[in-house]
Amino acid sequence: MKYNSKLRTAIKEIVCASYEHPTAEDVYLMMQNKNINTSISTVYRNLHQLSEEGIIKEIVMPSGKVHYDGRTYDHGHAYCISCNRIYDLSISDKEIDDLVAKEIGMKVLNHEITIKGICKECMNKVNQQK
Repeated sequence: MKYNSKLRTAIKEIVCASYEHPTAEDVYLMMQNKNINTSISTVYRNLHQLSEEGIIKEIVMPSGKVHYDGRTYDHGHAYCISCNRIYDLSISDKEIDDLVAKEIGMKVLNHEITIKGICKECMNKVNQQK
């Protein structure tokens, strides 16, 4: 169901403007900071609808926590286990599928790859503490 409202538009704009891959709770807090009155359940519902329509992407983390991405073009993600930040990667699903096909001859039907590590900022903090 395509339903457009000022609230839905505000939610979409918050997600699309953020490079932080916000959670529903993050979006809700950002709306409160902008003095946009709504409930957390309305935020969840609209995020789910926007995701179902392909306007935004859901990113389900290994912990089960759902983040949202306003960039729907084909790209990957890496997750810092120290600060929990999600980074965009320029590798596409097609590149991964082609690599698997070349390496082992498999036709990929679906894949879920989570790249986990420690980001540069967190590594710098660790190195400074030594």
